Amino acid sequence: MNLGASAHFFLDNGGLTIVSTRARLYARPCLRALDMQSTLLGGLFGDSRTLVDFVERHHLARVTRSTLASGQEKIVLTPLPPYEKNWLGKAALKNFCFGTPTLLKVAAVPDAQPITAGADVPYLIPGTSARAARLTFRMDGVPGGSFTDDLKAWPMLLTDTSMRPDDYGREFTVIATLPVDVKNFNTTP
Repeated sequence: MNLGASAHFFLDNGGLTIVSTRARLYARPCLRALDMQSTLLGGLFGDSRTLVDFVERHHLARVTRSTLASGQEKIVLTPLPPYEKNWLGKAALKNFCFGTPTLLKVAAVPDAQPITAGADVPYLIPGTSARAARLTFRMDGVPGGSFTDDLKAWPMLLTDTSMRPDDYGREFTVIATLPVDVKNFNTTP
């Protein structure tokens, strides 16, 4: 039984969101979304000024500013190398996501019996064999410099489900149900 391939697939495809709780968030960190073609600052209901300043300060995107007739500042963002692939989303609305969960160790929970996947584990193909496993991982690949310190000062820049800055680079162990064969992940919606 090789749970390593299943553990890698689980981590690489967002599986940590399944084991996250309000008390401990493990999901890949992402900044709040910005409209890459037209983020407006100075609006009636607040704006994204701090987030735009963060993006500019850390060279995550080129920030082009203009002023509209209404007096609002319009921001256009153009991703910069090496971060082009970190901007994820649909159409112009995108989040800057960063970090990669690095698998350090995986082991079957010794006293847990193998199970047959059912409706209670929707990310596995029903009827396939699975095991409870302990996955030890660390979130690596976070941009350097003052990036993490700035996020500690402004945690509201992150999405609500993102791993918190104090946890970057720390080791965590979670328990997840993994298929015995990596081909048995249910990848169809």
